[in-house]
Amino acid sequence: MKADVASAITRDLISFAPDTPVGQAVASMVENDISGAPVLDRIGDLLGVVTAKDCFKAALDGSYYGDWEGAVSDYMTAEVRTLDANTDLVAAASLFLEVDFRRFPVLREGRVIGMVTRLDVLRALYRISTA
Repeated sequence: MKADVASAITRDLISFAPDTPVGQAVASMVENDISGAPVLDRIGDLLGVVTAKDCFKAALDGSYYGDWEGAVSDYMTAEVRTLDANTDLVAAASLFLEVDFRRFPVLREGRVIGMVTRLDVLRALYRISTA
């Protein structure tokens, strides 16, 4: 059975605006148990991804200076690899083997429709193989 990435994505997407205070973004990621989220402009175009790893500098600076300063745009990764919603799950799994990324924004017609993680793809492949 062939399936695409769209069948495995997280659609209840938490995203941030570039001017979201980094401390607020970290609080949201911690509260929602996520390790990364897309950064979108006002019309929903993808500007980048902010991850827990990206926020470590803010955390360390905050520990030292007592304040989490800056906006998400100061810490996000702007050069983002994405997957098209029609990408085959096997191709997505192969890509995860080739790169260090743990998640990809998933696009349909250039718009973010969700995120897919390594575990999402692994879970989907497992379900298909045991169905």
